Amino acid sequence: MDTKIQLNKLKSEVLDAKMIRLTEEGENLKGNGKGCCGAKSYQEYVKIKVQEGDKEIAQLTAERQRVAEKHMPSM
Repeated sequence: MDTKIQLNKLKSEVLDAKMIRLTEEGENLKGNGKGCCGAKSYQEYVKIKVQEGDKEIAQLTAERQRVAEKHMPSM
């Protein structure tokens, strides 16, 4: 019985956290909120981070190719 009560309390806390996040995001999109790390919404923040990651991957790939070309065994 205690397990069901604890599980319901945790589900309630998760729902409360989601509602708070959605309320914050709604305010941010309207321009009233503080935003999330410089972005209007969490979705925009994640999109920016993904783009930064893609740029870093491209840079590292280019650097790896340059290193491989420099250190190719001469035949």
